[in-house]
Amino acid sequence: MAEKKVKKKKSLKKLTGGLFSKKKADNPARNGKKKTKPSRRETIIITVMTVIAVGAVVFFAARSFGGMKYNDVEDSAKQLISASGTGAGYPYKISSNDVLDMKPFKSNIALLTRDSVVVLNSSAKEIARLEHNYSDPDMAVYNGRALVYDRAAGNFTLMNSSKILGDGNTGSPIYTAAMGKDGTLAFSLKTSSAQSELCVYNHKLEKIFAWECAQEKIFDISLARNGKSAALILVGSENAVTYSRLVVLNFRKDNPVVTDIKYDNTLLFDVIYNSSTSIIAYSTDFKTTVSKSGHKEDYSFGSNTLAHEAASDSGRSAVVLYEYANEEKPKVAAFDRRSKLLFERSFDKKIYALTCTDRYVAVLFDDGVELISSGGKTAKTVSAGKNGKRVICAGSDVYVQYASNITKN
Repeated sequence: MAEKKVKKKKSLKKLTGGLFSKKKADNPARNGKKKTKPSRRETIIITVMTVIAVGAVVFFAARSFGGMKYNDVEDSAKQLISASGTGAGYPYKISSNDVLDMKPFKSNIALLTRDSVVVLNSSAKEIARLEHNYSDPDMAVYNGRALVYDRAAGNFTLMNSSKILGDGNTGSPIYTAAMGKDGTLAFSLKTSSAQSELCVYNHKLEKIFAWECAQEKIFDISLARNGKSAALILVGSENAVTYSRLVVLNFRKDNPVVTDIKYDNTLLFDVIYNSSTSIIAYSTDFKTTVSKSGHKEDYSFGSNTLAHEAASDSGRSAVVLYEYANEEKPKVAAFDRRSKLLFERSFDKKIYALTCTDRYVAVLFDDGVELISSGGKTAKTVSAGKNGKRVICAGSDVYVQYASNITKN
């Protein structure tokens, strides 16, 4: 038996050596023979082994993405195939009740629907699709990645425009979530041991930090660009009166709370980690900016009502205020990334939506979209229909969502 095994090994070595080693070129003048083609059997073996080798490369490459399953590789291949060609162009038909959110996705746009996330390019080509069965879906987008999560069950999936990068479960229902530039993920969770808990994962989907909040709900989260700290809005109640706290946590410190400011009789609802030196938060009555040293500066809305607010990835921000709650008398105020006022400008028609980029503030009216420069001047106007719901800018294009379609200009 031992002798037969040796012979088999030699035979296999001879076969593979003959298939993959270089042969010396025959010399027709010396042996009088012509170079022969590989046999049919050799051709089949080469083909099979090549397929196996390619499959192994794909499999191990897939494993290099933390948390990926092999099924995800199949999904990625389908997405890559769907990315070829061009789309039918805009307007892109939708169902208003089905589209829950629309956000810029680098130069593309991402749509969150009740059963999927769809990424469309500038020709309305579907370049990525993630099917989900989340009962209460939400989405955070940053730097060409989308974090899709189920608030009810705690499931989440991380994707870009070509791959599913990973998935997981937080073990608890999710209040809200955020994503940082470096791939850090943060979740506000509803737990049995506390009113809420912050859980932070690195880009490999490994939990790196947890912090319980005994008395308040973690209402909103914003991560620093370096992924080392987070700004939180905590909301609680004392004697039937609502209060808010703006808290900054450093994940690497033994005592992680580096800033804690309380706002009595106030509901803060949105926080932006604006830069390494400042953090912005909004209430219905004012916008507050807190420096790293703890210095606080407020911009009061006065008698005006906050209607819309937006911020870019770089930290520029803008608000729409209604003078004395009059929708036909809105005012737009814009701020740079250090929260310094860039301009204030009043209009005499209703503003339906607002977005902010690194160059412009885009304001959606009933008859068009105005792109306003840092100096408060109209840099460009694009056409739009009535009753728009959302406006976003992706690349050099302006997208408007309506009840039945999405347009691009």
